[in-house]
Amino acid sequence: MRCDVTRVSGSFSFSSGCSAFAMSKKRGLSLEEKREQMLQIFYESQGFYQLKDLEKLGPKKGVISQSVKDVVQSLVDDDLVFKDKIGTSVYFWSLSSRAGNQLRQVRMKLETELEAAKKRQADLQTQRELAKKGREDSSERESALNALNELQKKHKAIKAA
Repeated sequence: MRCDVTRVSGSFSFSSGCSAFAMSKKRGLSLEEKREQMLQIFYESQGFYQLKDLEKLGPKKGVISQSVKDVVQSLVDDDLVFKDKIGTSVYFWSLSSRAGNQLRQVRMKLETELEAAKKRQADLQTQRELAKKGREDSSERESALNALNELQKKHKAIKAA
């Protein structure tokens, strides 16, 4: 899309379909990118911050100050950043060692679930093999299945009548 800008008596006018926002080539960060940038602030300094401090540091990492509160709250909700109220102040912090411990716990939980799923699969395979016994193809089984089908057809016919 091409926008034409002309200056008329001290102000700018844009051609049809254009706006000042269309002129900007800078793309904003996605929520996930904002979260990563805010986490970097915590991990680089290993410090404790108030919200107003984070609102000043956020724009340096590309996160606009109006969205810092929402981004930090989403990190708190996901237990990646911790918050505590001390007196009248609320402090936020996140230590990289704590994040590593959380990842290890998640990994152990997933490995445990994987082992349980493998055990369940083995049990189901065993049950399947046991269920197959006595159901091998034979002339006796085939004649019994045919007789069953005939009786089912008769039953449907009687029910329909």
